[in-house]
Amino acid sequence: MCNAGKIYKVSYRLLEKLSSSIMAVRGRRRQQFLRLNGDWEVFCWSVAGLETSVVVRKDDLKLAFDMGYASRPAVSCQHVFISHGHIDHIGGVPSHVRKRLMSHAKPSTYYMPEHLVQTTKQSLEIAAVQSETAELATHAYLKPVGPGESIQLPAAYVAVPFPTVHAVTSQGYIIYKQHKKLKEEFQGMESQEIASLKKQGVEVVDEELVPEIAFTGDTTFEIFEKLAHPDLLKVKVLILEATYIDKDIDKQGKTSRTKARERGHVHLQELIDNADLFKDVGSIYLMHFSDKYSSGYIWRTVKKVSLPAPLKGKLYVGNMVHDLGF
Repeated sequence: MCNAGKIYKVSYRLLEKLSSSIMAVRGRRRQQFLRLNGDWEVFCWSVAGLETSVVVRKDDLKLAFDMGYASRPAVSCQHVFISHGHIDHIGGVPSHVRKRLMSHAKPSTYYMPEHLVQTTKQSLEIAAVQSETAELATHAYLKPVGPGESIQLPAAYVAVPFPTVHAVTSQGYIIYKQHKKLKEEFQGMESQEIASLKKQGVEVVDEELVPEIAFTGDTTFEIFEKLAHPDLLKVKVLILEATYIDKDIDKQGKTSRTKARERGHVHLQELIDNADLFKDVGSIYLMHFSDKYSSGYIWRTVKKVSLPAPLKGKLYVGNMVHDLGF
């Protein structure tokens, strides 16, 4: 009995130490940003049907796409872009507002399809009553935006929504960097001369918008077949959902690829089969995998895929636990 007791105590302590180590590793992974193309950093918290929120940052810009869960990195985002009204993509807005209140942060601006503004306002009002925190109902700016509009952001960035194809009304977003270049006819002139022309109201610079990063939200592959926006396949980083990755066939003879299209999602094989479309995209960050897949299954499945040349070295996989590069 004495030996058994000692073994029990040692085993318990070992298990306790191991559990603490695992939690520490998971904690670090969940707070880690992945740097893509040497400049954009991405933090992904996403499982299809449960919760999705992706944080990106570069220069002095930090923003979130969707708010199914208000992760620690997301809480510091003052600009949040909502793709559609499914609860796993928008349900975390009240929590995000509450957490920013607790940290004494300024109200965030939540950009979303117009029809979601009123219901989001109501959800904040309900949360305010439930939590007995009146400020929760008003500590947010809800801004309706739609395809074709331009949203000016800090650090000379601009966001432009584009239409996507899902089971409900949805939209993605492209983030551009504004670059100003002196017009050719004024190059070589002295700075005083240029300043004088500007005072006279002469436009001396050309403005160029460079597509930097795109977030699709939930969508079918159709947005690439019938290009939803001219710059969608020119971005440095494409954050793309890939809800389905298996090759299963159900009892009715329906493939996962067919189900993906019917349910408003993307299948990994569609990306593989149309690799040439993405030859000009810098990096592709896949997320929003089905909850039926374990992290190990996602790793094994994507790793064993024979990637066509246009995708080699540019495909990354992210979920709530880790980021993988291929």
